[in-house]
Amino acid sequence: MKNGDTFGHGPNGELPRAVGHEWDVTTATLMRMTLHVPRDADPPETQEGIEIIAEGIRELPGPLDAYLDFFEQPVESLNGLSCEMIVWNRPRGGKVFNAGAVGTSWVLQADDRMGKLLANVLAAFSIPYSTSGPYLSTP
Repeated sequence: MKNGDTFGHGPNGELPRAVGHEWDVTTATLMRMTLHVPRDADPPETQEGIEIIAEGIRELPGPLDAYLDFFEQPVESLNGLSCEMIVWNRPRGGKVFNAGAVGTSWVLQADDRMGKLLANVLAAFSIPYSTSGPYLSTP
């Protein structure tokens, strides 16, 4: 894939779609969306070491879509940004991969690009996997 390519959906953007009814963004993004910090609130610290490797954009929000800021107040999206796929190199050790959307596993059956991306993440995390079946192989 190259910058600007889409993935995480069926052919022509149809179902299945990874970004559907529940998604995640980083704390830093939530704070960029937050227009008002309540007087009695403690703003969160953003985590260090997070690399955003892809963004889920919904150009036309669905009728039930809701965007909330860090303090759970309704807000507008940031130009359709709905989720962020991340790799987090935790300061105290360990790595985390978050696909950023609940529907990610649904898409694996329909989008080879998503499967290849996941295989690359597993390889980067030194986790053996098999490309001939749906299961991780044992070392």
